[in-house]
Amino acid sequence: MEKNVYSIQDSIQDRRLLFGALAGLVGAVFGAFVWMEMAIRTDTLIGYVALMSAGIAGVTFGYSTRGVKHAARGYMGAGLGLIAIVLGYYFIYMAPISYEGMTFVAARYQSFGEFWSTFTGPVDYLFLSIGAYMGYKLGTVE
Repeated sequence: MEKNVYSIQDSIQDRRLLFGALAGLVGAVFGAFVWMEMAIRTDTLIGYVALMSAGIAGVTFGYSTRGVKHAARGYMGAGLGLIAIVLGYYFIYMAPISYEGMTFVAARYQSFGEFWSTFTGPVDYLFLSIGAYMGYKLGTVE
């Protein structure tokens, strides 16, 4: 008779990993919203605020999965960091923008792909990489 190798401890860790992913997703949405508000209020895309949103996603995931010994924790934190930054860009894309006395929404005039190619450059990809690294490191917090 074979023993079941999937123990109760593994089940608890999987549940905590799922809860951590949901908490990290909430953190990513919150961080992206904060970045959108900062971009609207200052009329600039500030890179360190994007990194802060990735950090929030990584920290909420990392602290909610403390004690879980799973190899994917870092990769899930990195993915959540990237989601936070891309979601921030999407929120900015959907937000009303004031320009020379006129208010318009970019989503009415161009697709998200066109918006992405217009407003991102090499520095933004550097920030995406740093954000993924922050999510990775903060996602493995013990």
